[in-house]
Amino acid sequence: MTPRHFIQSLLSMCVVLSASQTYARETQAISGYKSFRRGEFDGVHLTGEGRLKKGLDVEKISDVFPGPVISLANVSKKMFAITAAPAALFEVKAQRDQKAAELYRDEENVFVDMQAVDSDRVVMLSTEPALYVFDTKRKTLEHHINLDMKLDGAYRLFMAKDLWVAGEFEGAGRILRVNVAKDAEAPISIVGDIDEEIAGCLWVKGDESQVIVGGLQQGRVFSWTGQGFETIYESHLDEITDIDVDVSGRIYIASVDASKAFSEARQKVLIPESKKKKKRNRSVSASELIRLNPDRTIEKLWQAKNHGIFDILLTRLHVYLATGGGGYIYRLDKSGSRAADLVAQTDRYDEVTSLLWRDETLYATTVGGSSVYRLGDDKKRGYWESPVFMLRGVSKLGYVRWQDFGAGDTRIQMRVGYTYEPDANWSSYSEYIDEAGVIDMPVAPYAQIRVALKGEKELEWVRIAYQPINRKPDITQVVVLPPNWRIQKTHKDPDLSDSMTIGDNTFSRQSGSGEQKMSAKKFYAPGYQTIAVNTEDPDGDKLRFRFQIGRVDKNGAVGTWRLGKDWSKEPFWSFPYAAFPEGDYRFLVEVDDAFSQGLTNHLSAKELSTVIQIRHQAPHVDEIRAVRHVNGVRVMLTAAGSVPLGAAFCHSLSGDSYPLNAKDGVIDQPVEQFDDIIPISKVDRLVCEIYDEQGRSITVETDISN
Repeated sequence: MTPRHFIQSLLSMCVVLSASQTYARETQAISGYKSFRRGEFDGVHLTGEGRLKKGLDVEKISDVFPGPVISLANVSKKMFAITAAPAALFEVKAQRDQKAAELYRDEENVFVDMQAVDSDRVVMLSTEPALYVFDTKRKTLEHHINLDMKLDGAYRLFMAKDLWVAGEFEGAGRILRVNVAKDAEAPISIVGDIDEEIAGCLWVKGDESQVIVGGLQQGRVFSWTGQGFETIYESHLDEITDIDVDVSGRIYIASVDASKAFSEARQKVLIPESKKKKKRNRSVSASELIRLNPDRTIEKLWQAKNHGIFDILLTRLHVYLATGGGGYIYRLDKSGSRAADLVAQTDRYDEVTSLLWRDETLYATTVGGSSVYRLGDDKKRGYWESPVFMLRGVSKLGYVRWQDFGAGDTRIQMRVGYTYEPDANWSSYSEYIDEAGVIDMPVAPYAQIRVALKGEKELEWVRIAYQPINRKPDITQVVVLPPNWRIQKTHKDPDLSDSMTIGDNTFSRQSGSGEQKMSAKKFYAPGYQTIAVNTEDPDGDKLRFRFQIGRVDKNGAVGTWRLGKDWSKEPFWSFPYAAFPEGDYRFLVEVDDAFSQGLTNHLSAKELSTVIQIRHQAPHVDEIRAVRHVNGVRVMLTAAGSVPLGAAFCHSLSGDSYPLNAKDGVIDQPVEQFDDIIPISKVDRLVCEIYDEQGRSITVETDISN
């Protein structure tokens, strides 16, 4: 991935991170998951780009950098690296575990690219924007050149006779030529502007007769020969990420889907915490490499759906591709005689930013781990770690087998966990096995494979048998609503005050099933009783519910259960209690996961409700008196019902209505005494209404005495 992409994301702050989002996922190596049927094991099949070759030995030679490593340069047999933020320059030793020597640092600045300009100097481009010329021999900053214009977006440096800069300056795609000499009178000259919002991916022919520029908005490539810019290629993808030209004049062009160009590992390192919520995070969904020949014919060399291409490196025989997230590096033969090989993978959650060919050896820089890697040739041991893949719920791993060929050895390891991103709670990797067999691992919903190859061995595919283990649902709460309330499944109701969404905090299965939450209406309905249930399923299965009702005998037991509501997706049952004789009742609530697991493998749970009373006798008033009072009318009465009373009101014949309070302050017993003052005057009679909890009422009249 070119430094330009990393620092462009730093400038635009275009990312949001959340607990639910993780690093870019590389899943094309896994072709799919087979269903578990009739107790047979099946699993995943590793094919396609997951085909494992010998590749290159990967060796981390330094990881002590204070920030993302974005570029390498070779100067007089020495290797130099820069970090983005803080802006720092290091001399890097090619040997392992040799600490990189820090030569320059600016805590307030950000570096975006670097180029060697001669045998002793490198130039770093900063976001000020300015060019810093550093003498690597004396290890001192020689001078800097202020570009005197605003750097708005992409950028790229290239050295021919002079230094060339491409970028979005002051809102325009602009090409600059810079004389880096310390005493240059006019170091900066504007070559021209192009019809793109952002310009980058600069290449200059050695004789400076041609400049080639790729755009980052419309997927176009431009050529300049002194008479203006000409469009020479237009990609069906939006963003040109890198350009390189071989000695035959063939132009290699990498492009990606610009709408999803930046991945999270890079953003996590580069973006300050305060800026992480401006826009959604992006990840690559398509990329390709094409070769544009001098006769303008086009060859498509490579395509990928889940990889990007962010840096191209040409050698005499091969094309190396840095694909960003996942740390994958691919190699193509220039002849096109064979498919691309996955030749190296740095740390799993790292991102390759740039490649350098030095002394017949490939070097790579990464952002996530802020590291420099050396990739040796003639690899004698292949090594590959799969993406994390999801089993069909919590599963027990079984038989592991694979297909390989060639002389040498193949060894397999596995680990499992409960999160997509491996963390401290994952299991350790198992011992290596070198022949098909069972790897004894704990049950878990996620797994990962690690493969080591020796000699000439090549791996064709791996299959992991596993058996999903169903876990039963759990009833977390059974709720009996107060009498006279009803819940009914409905479409969305415009009267939001009278509607409810059945979700995690009301009565439903948890949303782990992935289904849209159910919409229902809760409303006052005299004569109805409602039972509802709140449930969870650890596997996120779709659940169904059944409700039974039984009459409680004098010993508190239920003799016979009657079906109230048969199996359905609705976690509630509302019914008219007039359909049942008087008595005490309990509900039996059952839930199972048959919708997901089938009738053979399903598991169920059941729970009893509290006891409810069903009575059909209306309340009655034993005595009532109404006496005039200085503050109105004093009302005294005694009322009784077959179930606890619920409310009392008094009305004047003119229509005024007032609540009547119980003598003990709370109306909640089958027998209640009332002694309250109603603030009305100039009336001779009162009408009083008494309600029980099941909605039945009695109305009585009385004269008002003095």
